[in-house]
This record gives sequence, C-alpha cells and structure tokens, in this order.
Amino acid sequence: RYSAANPNGFVNFGSAQNYLHGSELESFLPNVSFQHTDAHYRPFGGTEDCRQAVAAYLSDLTRDSQNSVDVDPNEILVGNGLISVLEALGRALLDDGDKVLVPTPVFPGLVNALTLRLQSGIEFLPTGPDDGFRISPQAIESSLRKHAEGGNRIKAVLICSPGNPVGQVLSLAELREIHRIAKSFDCPLIVDEIYASSCFDGVNFTSAIELQEQDVFILGGLSKDFGLAGFATAWLLCPDEDVR
Repeated sequence: RYSAANPNGFVNFGSAQNYLHGSELESFLPNVSFQHTDAHYRPFGGTEDCRQAVAAYLSDLTRDSQNSVDVDPNEILVGNGLISVLEALGRALLDDGDKVLVPTPVFPGLVNALTLRLQSGIEFLPTGPDDGFRISPQAIESSLRKHAEGGNRIKAVLICSPGNPVGQVLSLAELREIHRIAKSFDCPLIVDEIYASSCFDGVNFTSAIELQEQDVFILGGLSKDFGLAGFATAWLLCPDEDVR
C-alpha cells in the first residue's frame, strides 16, 4: 500500500473501505473506531477476538471432563445464524442429491438448511417416547446399512445433543459409537450443540468436542443459551482445514 515511506506502493481504488474520513465519521458514530478496524472489512470466518471468545467458551464445556480440550480459534468459523452456517457446511460436504440421515423429532430449520437451496435430501430416523427419544447408535447403523444396500447411500449424519426439541443428551460413549459407525460408512458427523448450556437439571452435558476427530463438525450459537436470537450469530467448529 502506498505511503510516504513506501512510494512504490499501490493506491487501492477497488475497495469500499474508508481510510480518509475516519475522524469526521467518528463524530456521527462515536462508538465506532475508524482508525482501527471497526468499520473495515473483516475476515470471512469471524474476527479474531470473536473466534477467541468462542474458543474459550467451547473449551469451558469440556473443563469438568477427563478429556478437556483447548479449542483452537483457527478451527472456528462464525456466521449469520446456525441455519446459514449449516447450509455453508452442507455446500462443502454435499453434492446435489446427496442424502443426510437425521433422527427425529428435529428442529425443522435444520432440514430447511439442507434442502431449500442445497438440493440435498433428508432421510429421517424416527425415535419415540418409549426410550425417551434416545438416538440409538444401533438404529443409526441399521439405517445406514439399509440405505447403502438399497443403493441410496447416506453422505452425512446430523444429530442434536442436547436434542432439539426434546432435550435428550448423548453420553461420550454414545457419541464415540455414533462417530465410529458414521465413519465406517464414510459419513462425516455433524453435531448441533446450540443448547449445550441449557440442559435439564441433573443432566450432565458432554460435548462432541471431546472426540477430537477431523470429521466431526460442531454447531453452536448465541440464540438459545445466550437468549440473543436477534444477533443471528452462530459458529462452526471445523477441525478439517480443507473444509474450512
């Protein structure tokens, strides 16, 4: 970039970032710093301070576990709400017509994220009240095998823990087994943890972060635990650099 100390630098006429009238604009918007970065373009995956704050929060979710994890801020992407983040992840993982296995009951927004614009399909795996709407690893395995044998192979598995809408929480052993099964069918595992800090009394939440697997993608956001739905802010913990 051109400056008096760098006379051979370039002058950028192709960007809308304003470096010339910061002091004047600050008189109208006193809480915005134009001298630094508040009013300039940010990284597409979220600002560094935001990703660090999310990483600290996610790390705290594992603090009371024997498998505590220090989440790397560089593995976090921040976006405009969980549905938008899930759709973006779907674009990275799925081709048109690919199917995703989703246990029910399920928040319909997750289905919309994968079908309205992505043109991917959903295969539902029903759960019921007799077993507390538990997501059975054995049922997931049976469903994946049935679809594979029928020539309709599933390309990803999406689960919610805590469950949305009924609140069931998966143990670490269940998460490990579900991941093992999904991996055996070459399916990445997507885990919606947007209710991570809102479990029922007496229920211990275990985050899929503890799996520390490259093909496990974890969703979260501000709308539920923080009561800030209007902020439309969510994140994806994405260990796989190629997917990021």
